[in-house]
Amino acid sequence: FIIFTKAVAEADSDLKGEILITQRFFDVQDRYTESEEEPGLQVEKEVDQYIINKIYGSTVIVTNSSSSRQQLQVLVEVPEGTIPVNSLDYTKSHNITLNAFSTQTIEFFFYFPQVGKFKVNPPNVSKRGKVVAVGKVIEVEVKLEKTYATLETLSAVLTKGSQEDVLNFARTKNIWNRKVFDFNAI
Repeated sequence: FIIFTKAVAEADSDLKGEILITQRFFDVQDRYTESEEEPGLQVEKEVDQYIINKIYGSTVIVTNSSSSRQQLQVLVEVPEGTIPVNSLDYTKSHNITLNAFSTQTIEFFFYFPQVGKFKVNPPNVSKRGKVVAVGKVIEVEVKLEKTYATLETLSAVLTKGSQEDVLNFARTKNIWNRKVFDFNAI
C-alpha cells in the first residue's frame, strides 16, 4: 500500500526577472476579433464583463528570458467562486521545461455559478522550492446579464440601439467582415 500526497505551501521568493508570467482571460465563444488598425490581423478580445453560467478560459504565459534552460513548476488556480470545466482541478501544478528565450502557455476553463465579486489568485512559478515569478492579483465582478455602456459591437447595437444606431453601425463598420457583422444575428 503506497500513499502519495502533494501539498501547496508558502515558499520563499527569489524574484530576479529572468522568468516572466502573465495571465489573460477570454470568452470561449467570442475569443477573437479583427484589428481595425490592421485589417486581416486577428487579435484576442479582453473580457469586459463576466456573466454567470458562461464558460471562460484563461491563458497563463510563462517566458524564460534567461540564456539557460529552466526546469520550473507553474501553479495555476481557477478564480474564487468558479467551477472548473474540462478538469476537476481547482488548483494545479504544472512541471515545465523552458529552453533559453522561450515561452510556454497553459490554458484552463471555468464558469461562475453566482453573481458577486471574486478574487483571482495569481499564477506563480517556482524553481527548486523558491518562487521566481508571480502574476497580478485581480478582482472580477460577475453579473447576471451583460450590460452595454457603448454601442460599439453588433450585439450592443441590436440589444440597446435604435433603428438609427443600427444604420449608423452598418455605415461605419466593415459589414463584410463576419467577425464584425454577422447577418445571422439580425
